[in-house]
Amino acid sequence: AESLKALVEFVAAQSGRTDHEQFDADLVAQGLEIFKTGQLASGSVGACTDCHGMKLVGVADPLGSTGTGAPTLTNYAGKEWLTGFLK
Repeated sequence: AESLKALVEFVAAQSGRTDHEQFDADLVAQGLEIFKTGQLASGSVGACTDCHGMKLVGVADPLGSTGTGAPTLTNYAGKEWLTGFLK
């Protein structure tokens, strides 16, 4: 449960949304590691980057795979992402 909470905090922090309370920097950092490695508090799963790509806020180089058919998670659930999704 703690690993999922960290992963959600990381993805939400990348959304660019301003209607959310301040993100927990420690959870965001933990979530980023889970996204990149798939290493959970107890056990592991495949890394999110094996399938999903994402351009991180403030980072020039994209993270993860592209062209796999899996959604790119850049700004996931942010205004721009939601607008594109609804179109």
